[in-house]
Amino acid sequence: MLTSWTYENSYWITFNSELETTASICSFKASGTCPAINLPNLTAYPAVCMSGEVKIWQKCNLACADGTYLSGPSSTECSPTGVWKNVEKVRCVKKCPALVADGGKMFSPSLCTSQPMDDLSTCKMTCSSGNQLMNGESEMSMICEDGKWSGTGVECIPHCVTTPPAPMHGSVVCNQGTCKVSCDPGYKLSAGSDTIMCA
Repeated sequence: MLTSWTYENSYWITFNSELETTASICSFKASGTCPAINLPNLTAYPAVCMSGEVKIWQKCNLACADGTYLSGPSSTECSPTGVWKNVEKVRCVKKCPALVADGGKMFSPSLCTSQPMDDLSTCKMTCSSGNQLMNGESEMSMICEDGKWSGTGVECIPHCVTTPPAPMHGSVVCNQGTCKVSCDPGYKLSAGSDTIMCA
């Protein structure tokens, strides 16, 4: 597929090599210019790419400001219809810091704790033996979104492997590392606390 620009009548022409004909097809009327490229943290060069009016067929290279990196094409071109090619796919995003495996947390893959991660990277969080996620799940996916990890408020807490024995005329219910002692109607605790923490 070949494309050329016809200056005299402000139309661009498409030549299709797959068609068994020598005819040309006049497509959309050319606008003549594209608007300036103006995206957060993005620089387009040469400088004309960020000016008020950019002529069609102008090619521009793209770069991101310090602290961010380019996600998407590294260049674009002003099309005859006045629209930048694939510019909607371009973003300047931040990496997320390496995750810290403390408080019984474990992350996979191992890269999650050894280096900053790219935008939209996913790391799986689990807990070491004797602990469980405070939300009750066995694992949780954390996603890097423009420099910040989702799910950072979830912690690992002690997990009760066995339920402590219930007192006479009472019961014990454990949840998220804490066991609550309650008495049957007409009875009350004679001593000690009604809360037992997992060892």
